[in-house]
Amino acid sequence: MIDDMLKLVVDPHFPPEKKSKHYDKNRFELLYCTHLSKLSSKPVNRRRDYNIKLLYPIREFKQLANPIKPLAMTM
Repeated sequence: MIDDMLKLVVDPHFPPEKKSKHYDKNRFELLYCTHLSKLSSKPVNRRRDYNIKLLYPIREFKQLANPIKPLAMTM
């Protein structure tokens, strides 16, 4: 995965001298881009809503409400 990331980030600026036979393939999935992106001709948004609670298969990993309450401003 690090190799794929470097190909996307570094190689456009510093092209490799030798490309491997699997150079054009990567295992990343495009989750979001705007209509002006060079990665897709149209906008993509596969992210889910932030208000949806996560369902964890293991009870110990379940997210709890934040126990820290905002501090009252003192003047």
